[in-house]
Amino acid sequence: MGVNWTRGEADPAGAGSVSAGQRPSSTMRHRRTRTPPVPARAGIFPRRIHLCAGQPLVDALKTAQRMIPADLEAAARAGDIVDSRGRPLRLDEPAPGIAYVHSAAPDEPGYTDPLEIVWSSPRARIVNKPAGIATIPRGSHIACTVTTAARRQWGNDSATPAHRLDRLTSGLLLIVTDPTFRGAYQTLFDRRAVEKTYRAVTGCRGPLPRPGMSRELRVRLARARGEAKVRPCPDGKLALTEAKVTAVDEDRRLLEWSLRPRTGLTHQLRVSLAVAGFPILGDPLYGSLDPRPACLDGTLHLHAASLSLRDPVDGQDITCHAPPPWGDLERVTIPAV
Repeated sequence: MGVNWTRGEADPAGAGSVSAGQRPSSTMRHRRTRTPPVPARAGIFPRRIHLCAGQPLVDALKTAQRMIPADLEAAARAGDIVDSRGRPLRLDEPAPGIAYVHSAAPDEPGYTDPLEIVWSSPRARIVNKPAGIATIPRGSHIACTVTTAARRQWGNDSATPAHRLDRLTSGLLLIVTDPTFRGAYQTLFDRRAVEKTYRAVTGCRGPLPRPGMSRELRVRLARARGEAKVRPCPDGKLALTEAKVTAVDEDRRLLEWSLRPRTGLTHQLRVSLAVAGFPILGDPLYGSLDPRPACLDGTLHLHAASLSLRDPVDGQDITCHAPPPWGDLERVTIPAV
């Protein structure tokens, strides 16, 4: 894929905003604010399971979850299987239509370092997420997530991110602490009314661009069911990213970038740069284009460096910055092989 560069172009204006002082409508305020009726334990809400009502609970659970009896018996003894009122259920009683199962995630240590708070209000906080910790509980990452850490550290089981960052990506993340306004903040991100800027360090497969050169990265992306990688696809969704080279290390053929995504597709920045011949350092999925992947230190050099938005509740203009953990390009290290 060719790269058509322009030099010294000004960064474009942000994509939309909410008028100052505008209060969220009832639709905005309450969209996606439903909280499970069963309280969280140690910041982790239980899983909701739909069951065949009236069956013996043990049979209904085995059908729904494919759990072996020993697991069910241990969970029942611990009071981890409850109804919608939080009442522990016995395996020999009739199953309700919906049950909740608590998971203690015993094999996964939680994230215990204090989250760095960059901005705070009575309704939300912006934190500087470290690399390597997932945003929300999912799959094998339950306790070691920003969501669980925030709930435990702040004593607030309602804390919920308004958007997501990849597990390997570091940087600014907005967490809603008042569920009344969760939908209002999430709507800002859905509408692309939040200006986000990322910093990245990449290799270079072709000629080195000069500092200040910029372009729009355009690629259509799709992901097959069951695959972790997103791939270019002529019929995929269009990913748009404004990219600008901010620094060049000619000796090591490294580039530092400022990136502004105009769409919000999975792995958009990582794939777009890799397809253009500039894989991000430390990327385990899309770094194969780099001629020296074995030299990388394993840290993904992608960081959400700034967030700008207008608060949907009080109209305050909010802009937060967080420098990347690697510092500047000169301090990026590539261990010798």
